[in-house]
Amino acid sequence: MQTMRFAEGYHAPARLRPSTVGLTLLTTGFFVSGLFFLNPKVVTQRIKDFTATSIPAEQPKPIPTPKPVEHKQTPQQKSLYVPPTHPTVTPLDPPVVDFGKVPTISEPPTGGTGKFVEAVKTTPLPVMVGPVVDPRYASSFQPAYPANEIRGGNAGRVTVKVLIGVDGRVKDIEKISAASEYFWEATRRQALAKWRFKPATRDGEPYETWKTMNVSFVLNQEQ
Repeated sequence: MQTMRFAEGYHAPARLRPSTVGLTLLTTGFFVSGLFFLNPKVVTQRIKDFTATSIPAEQPKPIPTPKPVEHKQTPQQKSLYVPPTHPTVTPLDPPVVDFGKVPTISEPPTGGTGKFVEAVKTTPLPVMVGPVVDPRYASSFQPAYPANEIRGGNAGRVTVKVLIGVDGRVKDIEKISAASEYFWEATRRQALAKWRFKPATRDGEPYETWKTMNVSFVLNQEQ
């Protein structure tokens, strides 16, 4: 037989003995049993049976159609154009109307033994004629424009009431309204010095009376 040499430090594997195997299996069994008792119990929960019910989807409600809004038309106002007027001196008193004399009426006498009835006489109304501007002095009615108002570029109107004598001259003057005192003073001086009228008459006889007059002051290019 050939003799085999073993290196130093090498040991041949020992053979398994039955007693050693049995001890190993017993130890393994105890270890496995310990793990089983140490592990928590596994609790299984049974899922209850359920029934699925289908819920129908809610139908959307119809959206109401909005009513059309009525727009009321605003009536348009028509503007009336009135052209401006620039009167100078204007009499305001209306002329006196002559209605003439009222005729007397007499009834005819009745027949038989009746008496004649005399008609009642009525007094005729007097013929009244108001004062008017004397055309010979018409150019002298406009007063001189006050210098202060010219420098200020002002225009205005004066309304006065004048007392006209039997000779046609202005005996007195009263202010009704005036745009300024300068316009009023110019009108007063002009009326007392230059204004002339045909006096008012009653049945052809002149008499004193009041008359309302308007005087306008308007600037022009020459001024």
